[in-house]
Amino acid sequence: MKRSHFLKLIGLSIAAPVFGQTSTKKNSKTNTNRDKRADDITNYGALSDGKTDASSAIRACLKANSSAYIPMTTHGFIAGDIVVNQSKIHGNGTLIRKNKSSYTLLTKGSNCEVNGIVFKSQGSKYTNGVSDIIIGESSKSIRIHNCKFESSHYCSISADKNSDSDLKLTYKSPVKSIVISKNIFSGKYSRALYLHSVEDLQIIDNIIKETLYDGIRLRQRIKKCIISKNLFNDIGIKKHQDSQDAIDTYWSGEELIISDNIIKNCSKNAIEVKGVSPDSTGATGKVVISGNEILNTAYSAIHISSGASKTTKVKDFVIANNIIKKAGTVGAKKGNAAIFIRHGVESLVISSNIISENNSRGIFLANLEKDQGAIKNVTISANNLVDNGNKDEGYAILSSGVENCIISANNIENKNGLQKVAIAITDQKDKSSKAVISSNIISSNHKETILYNKKNKNIKVVNNLIN
Repeated sequence: MKRSHFLKLIGLSIAAPVFGQTSTKKNSKTNTNRDKRADDITNYGALSDGKTDASSAIRACLKANSSAYIPMTTHGFIAGDIVVNQSKIHGNGTLIRKNKSSYTLLTKGSNCEVNGIVFKSQGSKYTNGVSDIIIGESSKSIRIHNCKFESSHYCSISADKNSDSDLKLTYKSPVKSIVISKNIFSGKYSRALYLHSVEDLQIIDNIIKETLYDGIRLRQRIKKCIISKNLFNDIGIKKHQDSQDAIDTYWSGEELIISDNIIKNCSKNAIEVKGVSPDSTGATGKVVISGNEILNTAYSAIHISSGASKTTKVKDFVIANNIIKKAGTVGAKKGNAAIFIRHGVESLVISSNIISENNSRGIFLANLEKDQGAIKNVTISANNLVDNGNKDEGYAILSSGVENCIISANNIENKNGLQKVAIAITDQKDKSSKAVISSNIISSNHKETILYNKKNKNIKVVNNLIN
């Protein structure tokens, strides 16, 4: 049977080829038009030529649709001052904030989403006081995810008016239910994220690196907040006196959870929690810092205080199951420690942390500021403290002037010889320490295993094992 007869029997036919054209190739122009999305901004005149402003086209697209699709192009789309109101910006393309615009996108209303966009700024020159995305006052249910932020200006995402002072932040009505997830922040930002007046905030599974100052800065009136599973690297790459912390907060919310983050290479602190607002009008209710891995910070890995307030106390803190190594690269000056509790903190548990190889104290509790509130009701238990110190001094645990401190069931080892004192309890002026030191396991090669004023009857030392 001939091949042509066989094909006819099974219902197939052979089209005769046309000279200069294959039978399977579609007209590329027709196919592109057929497949283009209805919300593609190029349908509305947006050009990606590196010089044309696409802002009007994006606004027209959002007016006609509930979303705007940003396609991938060679040059990206120049745009600025785009209001996203109950809309979605999505795609795999690039938005370039045009010069003289104070933002690329501003969310308003509720149920706004930004997904998959690359954000850049025109040129490489740093611009102060502007953002890629501003979460507008009273915004609700905002999701920003799967984006890349590569701009060179003040911050990527903000919920403020970019004031020159924390006390001048102006939102009267908070933003609510914000999710920032699976983004990469790699631009030269002063702060990758700068947020205040936010209720129910989640910052999860992001990469934040090479910021000039802070990775995340939170300010007053932020209620429940979760910062989890993020990677921070090279935070604070510009030498400066301002804070250069992975997470820097003036916290005055209901609950703050910082968990399961990896934090590496900070020019100051990894996590700093100042437990009240800058104006001292509110204090925190609950803070949990757990499961984080912190490596190589210039000052402390975890630094907690009641902020500038002389009267307000902060309470209900848990610091547990963290791994901290190589904190205090500048030494133990100014009270540096892997975990530094500075003043005004009450009801604190420090438990089950691995604190080792830090060029500073391991755990340090003290009020170093005049007339600030006392530290009260602290439990330090089941931590593993190894080789914390430098040639000038080395303490695994140093508690000074703390009212009611329990130090129990910790394992304390000195392998490199720099951790000279295992546990020290000292009194501050006009204060008398109260402590119980029990059931700790301490290696005997410390210069002092347990150092305290034996005349102080408020310090009880029992059942410790010195190997």
